[in-house]
Amino acid sequence: MPLAAFILGLLSLIVALLALGWNVGAWLMATGRAKCILLVGFNTGDAILFTPVGRNGQRGGDDDVTRITDPRFGPVGQRLLGIEVRNVGRASLVVSGYEAVMEPRSMSIAQRINTLGPALPQSIAPGDSAQWWVEMDQVVAAGHLATATMVNKVTGVHMKITTGLRREVRTKTSLPFSHALPSQVSSSADETTDPEPPAPS
Repeated sequence: MPLAAFILGLLSLIVALLALGWNVGAWLMATGRAKCILLVGFNTGDAILFTPVGRNGQRGGDDDVTRITDPRFGPVGQRLLGIEVRNVGRASLVVSGYEAVMEPRSMSIAQRINTLGPALPQSIAPGDSAQWWVEMDQVVAAGHLATATMVNKVTGVHMKITTGLRREVRTKTSLPFSHALPSQVSSSADETTDPEPPAPS
């Protein structure tokens, strides 16, 4: 009899835990959930041209990130680092702030004024997305400062948001710091010389 009671109690506990897990899962699915994607781009004045940052700072088989951040390949304009926030939940998602974070140390650029993107706080409906940007020059300056004042050299940068529930969500990928640096294009390649005069006959 005690064994039967124990088994019955254990089964009741398992059913209760399953019901609790179901309720928690339903509650999580009913809230806004953020998926964050790291971007690099150019602000040409009329539009922002951008590409997502994939593994190792690249996208697919082509080094699109290096090209779009390199003045020799990309258009002339303001270089940017951005974050795209997609609401993959079933309720509205409130974004209250965003930052660019240095790696491996956590020195951050918290963009509060002159933002390139919707005003904060911003509500994102289910299935919708929004983008925010910081100037790449600010990222480079913060990286140099972090390297000069901390033990470890900055190797990369990612971005993160803070939701209205004070939950932080970061991008899964990072941009190598070397890709944030402006390329130094030698002017000698652009120099032209006058052709030598023909030898007298």
